[in-house]
Amino acid sequence: MDLDVLVRNVLDRVAREIADAVRRSVADDLRDRFGINVAAPAPAAPRSRPARRRRVRVALDDEGIEQVYQYVKANAGKRSEEIQKDVAIGPERVRAALVHLRQAGRIKNEGVGRATTYSAVA
Repeated sequence: MDLDVLVRNVLDRVAREIADAVRRSVADDLRDRFGINVAAPAPAAPRSRPARRRRVRVALDDEGIEQVYQYVKANAGKRSEEIQKDVAIGPERVRAALVHLRQAGRIKNEGVGRATTYSAVA
């Protein structure tokens, strides 16, 4: 865990505890001085972590992989978005097929991010 994250978590917890103590003290003072019975608010619930994005596993079949490979072979220099539009097997499956083909050494990529283009290895 990063030191900054650890420090931030400790400070958040301390701030919540101080705020709860101040609320209880104010409620006690109101009750003692004015006879007002103010229920101290319940302590704040601990904040939950933001939900993590889960990767969806896509089932790959040889036909889909081969379809993407044939497209890349015939259309060198295309970006992933262009391949997804032209190959009718769904964007997640196209991305998974591109990863599989790259790892198998059947295609190569050039560029970074959205500018990445694909071509078949000769």
